[in-house]
Amino acid sequence: MSDLAEHLKRAASAAIEDAMPAVLADARRVRLVTIELELVNGSTVRAGTCWVERAVNLNKLLGVAGKGPT
Repeated sequence: MSDLAEHLKRAASAAIEDAMPAVLADARRVRLVTIELELVNGSTVRAGTCWVERAVNLNKLLGVAGKGPT
């Protein structure tokens, strides 16, 4: 495996580990876990970011019962 692939795997693992408290806080509603890695010269990982997107029931948040999209 190439050095770049190894760097990417380690950086992605670190980014996921950093986001794990957010994932585990309400794991049932996790929709997406996005990982973004910044490369320098296509070979060195400079930075990594990971964020969590959750499913949200907007009708419940807005207090609208039983109505779907119109």
